[in-house]
Amino acid sequence: MEEVIRDKVQDSNYKNFFAEIERIRAHDNVDYMEAIISYCEQRDIEVEMAAKFINMNIAMKSKIREEAEDLNYLERTARLPI
Repeated sequence: MEEVIRDKVQDSNYKNFFAEIERIRAHDNVDYMEAIISYCEQRDIEVEMAAKFINMNIAMKSKIREEAEDLNYLERTARLPI
C-alpha cells in the first residue's frame, strides 16, 4: 500500500515539476538551472531527485543542454540548420 501511495505522489510531482519550472523561469526571469535549484530549495528536495525527472523528459533535457551551451558550461554540439 505504501508503495502505491509513493508512486502516486512521485507521478504527481513529475507532472507538476515541468510546469512549475517554467513558471519560476517566467516569474523570476532566471535560467533553467537557477529555476530548478530554486524549486528544490523551496520544496526541500535534493537536486538529484530533480535530475531523475529531467532525465525522463527529453524536451526539458535538451532545453537545459542548449542553455548550458549558450552559457559556455558545455561544449557546443553540432545541429542541423532548420
